[in-house]
Amino acid sequence: MKKTIITVIVAILSGICMGLFFFKKFDVENVVLASNTNSIYAVQVGVFKNILNAKECSKLYNGIMINDKDLYRVYINFIKSEDILEVMKNYYENKGINYYIKKIDVSDSFIEVLDDYEIVLRDQDSSNYDITINSILKEYLKYEENATNE
Repeated sequence: MKKTIITVIVAILSGICMGLFFFKKFDVENVVLASNTNSIYAVQVGVFKNILNAKECSKLYNGIMINDKDLYRVYINFIKSEDILEVMKNYYENKGINYYIKKIDVSDSFIEVLDDYEIVLRDQDSSNYDITINSILKEYLKYEENATNE
């Protein structure tokens, strides 16, 4: 009985010592438990150095051109949820559009707007997607304009 009690006490004390050792070893103040990033999927059809080529591509795909430092990126959609992403992948593949899915960070306000449009996308036929996607792109341009003015 004494050996069992001594073994339990030794195990508890060694656990406390190990816990204190690791607690002091790591800087607890800089540990991030969860990050609140608002990442969405951007459907990109091109990246250009030449603005004229980017404009031509954006017209061809009914997309928007975003200036990203020395490059011009052409986006044709922005998507938040995985299920809508899969639907849109099928939609673009059926149209024969080559694209690249890129994760980008946006604000809470744009996430809220995108949530509303995704509800519409879920409930509509693919023949009406272009109207909704065009509205999403216009909202993103407003978001970009507000973000650069701040």
